[in-house]
Amino acid sequence: MPLNAADSKTFDRFAADLREALQHTFKRDRFTYLVNNAAPAPTRVSPRPRSSSSIKLMNVHLKGVFFLTQKLLPLIADGGRIVNISSGLTRFCFPGKAAYGAMKGGVEVLSRTWPKELGPRGIAVNVVAPGAIRDRLWRRRRAR
Repeated sequence: MPLNAADSKTFDRFAADLREALQHTFKRDRFTYLVNNAAPAPTRVSPRPRSSSSIKLMNVHLKGVFFLTQKLLPLIADGGRIVNISSGLTRFCFPGKAAYGAMKGGVEVLSRTWPKELGPRGIAVNVVAPGAIRDRLWRRRRAR
């Protein structure tokens, strides 16, 4: 199902569509696993706090994770799991990556706090923070 992770106004519709798909296609009311992994890291973010790229980044990487998870919690089965994808940029720094690292740091705080809130339902929350991966994008950036 399509989802615009940068637009929290679409989350209600997404949750309703997911509920319908669960019931009609899978004959279930809930799902077990949620992985919050949207959008690639930007190559550079404007230092101006209100730039459109910074706002979109915030909407996807922090607000999106928070508000989408909030909307989907009624559909997550007790004993379910949430995995949030973070970044190694929460532990080391590169020029132009401060905003992205800070937003992923926020995701890590959510990942430490939610288990305390969701513990009574047996929902575990983990965070995965990969470092740089030598893939095609990495090779293209190195070639410039």
